Amino acid sequence: MSLYINDDAWCFFANRSGAPWHSPIVETMDEAGLKRHIDYYAVPGVTGILFNPNAMRAFFDSRAFEPLWKGMEEGDDGKARYQGRELETRCGAPEDFATLCRNVKALFQNVKDPYRFRYDYCREKGVEMWISMRMNDVHYADDPTRIMHGELWREHPEYRRAAYKEKYSFWFSQCLDYGEKAVWDHHFALVREYFERFEMDGFELDWMRSPFYFKPGFAEPNCGLLTEFMRGVKHLAREAAGRRGHPVKINVRVPSHPEEALYAGLDVVNWCREGLADMVTPSPYFQTSESGLPVKLWRRLLPDGVALLPCLEQHVGSSLPVRMKSTPEIDTGFASSYYQQGADGIYLFNHLYRDSINDWESQRKLYTFLGSAGALSRKSRRHVATYHECMVEGISGRAAFDDNIPANGSVSVRLNGGSIPAGSESRVLLGTAVPLPTSAEIRLNTVVCMPAPPPAPLPLPEVPLELNAFSVPAGTLHDGENLIEIINRSDAEIRLRWAEIHIRVGK
Repeated sequence: MSLYINDDAWCFFANRSGAPWHSPIVETMDEAGLKRHIDYYAVPGVTGILFNPNAMRAFFDSRAFEPLWKGMEEGDDGKARYQGRELETRCGAPEDFATLCRNVKALFQNVKDPYRFRYDYCREKGVEMWISMRMNDVHYADDPTRIMHGELWREHPEYRRAAYKEKYSFWFSQCLDYGEKAVWDHHFALVREYFERFEMDGFELDWMRSPFYFKPGFAEPNCGLLTEFMRGVKHLAREAAGRRGHPVKINVRVPSHPEEALYAGLDVVNWCREGLADMVTPSPYFQTSESGLPVKLWRRLLPDGVALLPCLEQHVGSSLPVRMKSTPEIDTGFASSYYQQGADGIYLFNHLYRDSINDWESQRKLYTFLGSAGALSRKSRRHVATYHECMVEGISGRAAFDDNIPANGSVSVRLNGGSIPAGSESRVLLGTAVPLPTSAEIRLNTVVCMPAPPPAPLPLPEVPLELNAFSVPAGTLHDGENLIEIINRSDAEIRLRWAEIHIRVGK
């Protein structure tokens, strides 16, 4: 079992003092700051840290991509400008670009080789050091004048996959099209630079930032272009392993459902059958960790020897409005269910040093046991029903459950409970828009569950929510998939907003 943590470049460099982060940590751009950053993650139980050194520009002195600070001018008035426009200094949306750019530049002035330092210090701490390349990041593409953007993207709108949507579409229409040779070559040049310049234990291709690589309707005919890209990466990894004297593994972070990865042009299963990837991380995009992530299906599709590490996000939600930051108990529930289905480890995204789940210290403690199925079996946990955020154009996402239970009707909620600890106690928890009628009948795996006091205190989304708890008779909950049935025997509809199974281990 293993635990890998993705470290967003913004986490170290950006201003996170204000909303929505309110981080008390202001890091220094020097070796001491790099050590503190790594020390937070490098606790017993963590296998590796994946550092993200690029978006559309590079967060280092790259030759392949423009460094983030290129073109930034410091004025006598203390303000930073790019192309005559003052860089934003407000923490929040869109970003404090002035602090971000200044910090990236300062680190490379103060530390001779920050990634050499990171590699050496990670080895000293006993964790793997990885590079995670964002394959098509388009943060803040709504404004082409921002310093974040690369010159290839800015000067060649014809290389974007759907530039005609720029006035009314989210960023993804502005992703670069890998069907253009110049785009393919541009990104592969950065891959080559990573392998030539930086020693690493592994290299990740983060296909989830952002998972759109071709013009609308052209992913299927161009699928082979990304397979060729993967072959080139594997070749560079083998060369690097020979030079460095140790293996350099490859991970791919891809859409959570295998068919959606394929629709995006990511032929993940065949990559693995061809030996082009050592690890696969099926991932939600951003809004919520996924209770229905098909780990068992991935396990059956991937060849033996390829490690499967499903991804947990920072938030959980049954729908976009009914959403909150995750908690250690909720992450424990997801991880338990993934291990029960055949996962080899867990991968964390947006579980960061300066942007954590609900509590900074409890998140760090979570790192110590999330990579061990055995340790999780001794922990209380929450199995929350969440929705599927589909990232394929033309295919809708999937709700966590039918939220409208009609009069004299019923709704079922499917949840994987992981491996059930002996002697544990369980509750079905249902959040409704108004109090649940006393005539409602709740069953788990056909067995009637009676009303009971809810566990307290229990973090829940900050929306109007009536929490209803039901005791699960001993022996009813079983390993793997379980089915909650909510039977409405009243003449009024019930609006269901939240559903989970809470498992308590010990007192």
